[in-house]
Amino acid sequence: MFAKSSSETDLERLRDKAAASSDRRRSVLQDGITITGDWESDGIVEFGGTIKGDLTADTIVLTKDGLITGNVRARNVTISGTLEGTIAAVNVTLTPQARVTATIETQDLEIYFGAQVQGDLKAIKS
Repeated sequence: MFAKSSSETDLERLRDKAAASSDRRRSVLQDGITITGDWESDGIVEFGGTIKGDLTADTIVLTKDGLITGNVRARNVTISGTLEGTIAAVNVTLTPQARVTATIETQDLEIYFGAQVQGDLKAIKS
């Protein structure tokens, strides 16, 4: 008799999504940390150190002091530091401090003024 309106259903989906994202594991590694080898996480990785290897996570945030030499795979990637390699992600954001030499495969790319980018771009259909 009483059906939920589509806006109520959408609101519930947003709340469920927000609750699920707040439950995700978050790893924060700041400058001074060096990793040689591959690293995988099912959560959010905020990285400000140096990694020589592949980094795979749900969300990757490379801070302005961070350096990645290798391949990055994630749903969401935000780069403020230096990356040399490849990026494969649904959403990629390059901030003004980003210095990227890479092949980027993504559905959605946002490049801020000041970002330094060299490489290839491959658009992925949604």
